[in-house]
Amino acid sequence: MKKLLSTVLAAVLCMGAFAGCGGESSTSSSGETASATGSAASTASSASSGASSEGESLTIGVSMNSADEFRTSLYNAIEAEANERGYEVIQTNADFDPSKQLSDVESLIQKQPDVIVIFAVDGEAAVAAVDAVKAAGIGCVAVDFHINTDAYDVLIADNQTLHGELQAQYVLDWLAEDESRVANVGYLIGAYMESALERRDGFVNACNSEINDRVTLLSEQCGNWMADDAMAITEDWIQRFPEMNVFVSMNDDMAIGCIQALKAAGRSMDDVLVLGIDGTVNGIASVREGDLDATTVVDVNGTADVVITTCEQVAAGEQFNGSTLEPGMIQLVTKDNVDEVVG
Repeated sequence: MKKLLSTVLAAVLCMGAFAGCGGESSTSSSGETASATGSAASTASSASSGASSEGESLTIGVSMNSADEFRTSLYNAIEAEANERGYEVIQTNADFDPSKQLSDVESLIQKQPDVIVIFAVDGEAAVAAVDAVKAAGIGCVAVDFHINTDAYDVLIADNQTLHGELQAQYVLDWLAEDESRVANVGYLIGAYMESALERRDGFVNACNSEINDRVTLLSEQCGNWMADDAMAITEDWIQRFPEMNVFVSMNDDMAIGCIQALKAAGRSMDDVLVLGIDGTVNGIASVREGDLDATTVVDVNGTADVVITTCEQVAAGEQFNGSTLEPGMIQLVTKDNVDEVVG
């Protein structure tokens, strides 16, 4: 499988940041901590600095890339943290449209906030948005996914590769339980952007390093982070690949769409593995029900604290020089540890 997965990975990466999500490549536990780099760990637990320490108010513009469940919950946490500190938040939602995101950012610039936070739809397309923010003399904080420029002040992002590595470890542990098992994988991509593909790289590379002949990537397709798209893709896979028994998704929404298709087709959830990322409310509920075998969970409240504190520091003139802050812990959640991890 090592040669197979490496070939598919190279093909995907060559598609570039603007490749459409309709393409397909058809070929044939527990927790981890993402260590903080820069000052994220200390700022999250220390008193706020910059503007808030001087009793000043901040206006923070937030350009969202989408309103899926995870990003909505993260935005809500950011807004709540900002409001608690007496700050105003102005939000826009690009709904996965790079052109709309640029227009959204230009609109935010007109409102002259102290800092603009950008959740990029596309790592390359968002460069123009960052350039516009900096040209206006406004602080720029990138969150969630990397943007292909060093012009922003700071990036706040989890270790995306670790999400995929934790998914892979779950599959490898499942295979180790029974030597007769094989993993015939369908992989649901959220978007063909560099930072998102790091989740896939983590899964692929971890499988490559451990097992070569019991894991086969049968197909991968882009579900646009959406449950409905993933459901349609899975319906097609069920017909084309009846042997497919492991469904790996870049987020929980697509994993849930996959589960809906499997159930509608009469597939027993005991005979398949379905893995997600994000630890959304619906994802955790699905883990408790025994349908979603595992997901990864991020502390959105801790991340929101880092985002707002970093906005304060940027507004106060602190220099981050395009560095990256990893806000905290990523953990794999299964039915066995869900109560312990999320309560």
